[in-house]
Amino acid sequence: MLLFFHLFIGLAAGFILALIFKNKKAIIFCGLGGILPDLIDKPLGEVFLADSLDFGRIYFHTILIVLIILAVGIFIRRYNKKSVALICIAVGMFLHQLGDFMWESLQNWMWPFMGPFTHVEEIYTIPEGAEILLDIAAWIISVITALAVIYFIYRLLPEKLYKGSKPKTAAIICFEAVIAVLTTAAMRYLIMDFFLGGSNGDYFSAMFLHELAAFSEWIFGFVSLILLIVIILFAKQVSKAREEKVYKICGAVCIAAAAAIPVLWIFGINLDAVYGFPTQIVGVIGLLFGGVVLLFMRKKVSDLQNQKN
Repeated sequence: MLLFFHLFIGLAAGFILALIFKNKKAIIFCGLGGILPDLIDKPLGEVFLADSLDFGRIYFHTILIVLIILAVGIFIRRYNKKSVALICIAVGMFLHQLGDFMWESLQNWMWPFMGPFTHVEEIYTIPEGAEILLDIAAWIISVITALAVIYFIYRLLPEKLYKGSKPKTAAIICFEAVIAVLTTAAMRYLIMDFFLGGSNGDYFSAMFLHELAAFSEWIFGFVSLILLIVIILFAKQVSKAREEKVYKICGAVCIAAAAAIPVLWIFGINLDAVYGFPTQIVGVIGLLFGGVVLLFMRKKVSDLQNQKN
């Protein structure tokens, strides 16, 4: 599955498209496209179509869907030059398919032109003792979801409410705290009891444990989080000095982590028991990309951030 790997590739491509289109929204849409095939096809193929297909790389892993979305996106952009959503989603989806080596299952990739889908068994090897990661991950995802909900509330509520009197501000803080707690509890229930505890719980539990046990996924998740912070954190105006300081710190951390990983290899430490060295190498490249963008392209990132589109 490699969810964070696909997210990172989408976000990285989104930065390039954002500079081309001069629209920072390209980053979000391309990142969404990077994970959309798995978000749709895994539940669709493994749950809803389990009796017929029972496979997690189906419609949104085909070149046909990418071309349809791309064509519609280009058509819309002819009449609205600010519209980049579908084009960027299509690019992210295509990069996802390349990351999944879909050409190795050419009949599935070219569906329906080369015939129906052929089942390909997905095997997930799980290192011993990795089960505890499920519960930790459930809490992390739940808290992140709660923070995202609070962020959107912050964006939707009028700005004057946050700059009003102290009682009014305190009431808003209490309201958001209640929403955060309820969202966290609801998400954890959905993940552990509904999603992973359902009839297909064994498959999805194994899949997520496989991802969580892969150190390379933590690398991609870390860099993706930094890139998302760059996009979201400064959605409302902050001082240029603070903005640049955050960029420098995040960029330095990325480059330092990229330098530390090869040092561990020298001492024979393999950080990824699931995928081995290849994904770690890509992870190092990802860290370097994030570091270079934040340290040496701060001006362009800042210009994108301060766009009003």
